[in-house]
Amino acid sequence: HNHLEEVLKNIVEYARLDLIPDYHVTVVKSTVLPTILEDILTSSNYKEASHRLGVAVSPEFVRGKLAFLDFFRLPFLIVSGYDERAVRTLKSFYLDFIRRSGSRAEIIETDPRTACLAKYASNCLLSCKISFFNEFSKLCRTLGVNEYDIVNLALSDRYPTSYWYLEDFLKEGFRDECLPKDLEALLTFSNDLGIDMTLLEKVKTVNDEKTNVQEEICRD
Repeated sequence: HNHLEEVLKNIVEYARLDLIPDYHVTVVKSTVLPTILEDILTSSNYKEASHRLGVAVSPEFVRGKLAFLDFFRLPFLIVSGYDERAVRTLKSFYLDFIRRSGSRAEIIETDPRTACLAKYASNCLLSCKISFFNEFSKLCRTLGVNEYDIVNLALSDRYPTSYWYLEDFLKEGFRDECLPKDLEALLTFSNDLGIDMTLLEKVKTVNDEKTNVQEEICRD
């Protein structure tokens, strides 16, 4: 984040010295850890420049090689900032962009910490999916199953199963009895074939820990 810190501090200093005409908004679209921006703005005396400068946070959810095309097909645009004027300004800009471009993006307003962390959550979830299928492909090849067929079928989501399990997130682990049962069966099956499924073992561990915590809370 050194480059970001240098740029932001220079912008804040210019604004603090009234070297920036009128009011401007700097929009941070890079992937930045939640507290990094706060630390940079605090150390650069951002509040002294707030009459000239607003700082907004709007992370991009695009693919590196297709960023331009993806930007026009985004399902949502995140708007957050460190003052209300910056938020209003960025939101107005995005509304104008949507009107002119025909984009169907939904504008989602939130706070900067949530905006920053949402981008990391999205990228880490994608990393988990990629790692899962790379690991699962070992089982596919052992059984003579086309791994690409498995990927396409598993990701097709013809039934909105992901929404059925939303209540499980952040709560009691796997509430549906099929999930732990099938996970345990697949791990045993893979182990019998001599195939290491490290990621799924960790999934089981995390769920078991969550379930144990909830059981202790209920007993208390």
